[in-house]
Amino acid sequence: MYAKINSAIGLSLSDNILKTLVLGVATNLMAAYAGGLFLTTILSFIPGLGSIGASVLIGGTCYALTVTSGYIYLKIMTEILSQEGKEGFQNLTEADLKRRAEKAAKSSDVENIMKEAKKSYKS
Repeated sequence: MYAKINSAIGLSLSDNILKTLVLGVATNLMAAYAGGLFLTTILSFIPGLGSIGASVLIGGTCYALTVTSGYIYLKIMTEILSQEGKEGFQNLTEADLKRRAEKAAKSSDVENIMKEAKKSYKS
């Protein structure tokens, strides 16, 4: 997904920069994922409908995580591009990228984005 976003905006990033950004986004979303994973595990122990319910729940959670991580990634990209332009990516350190990812995740209402994404998955 991230490579497609970069391609669409004509941005070429090294693998290290991209990995750092992805790790920063993923780290900030783990707490949201943990709750869904716990409930899915509990449901999967119920024969029949529990397994079906767990599958639907994990599908919705994964969809919501994908939408939310894309949103946060775009927020990071927008901030960096608006402040430093495309050339600014080459001068950023790993620590700076992680800090920006944390800032983007904290400034976003991650829980609300996740809820809205799960609603759109159901419809």
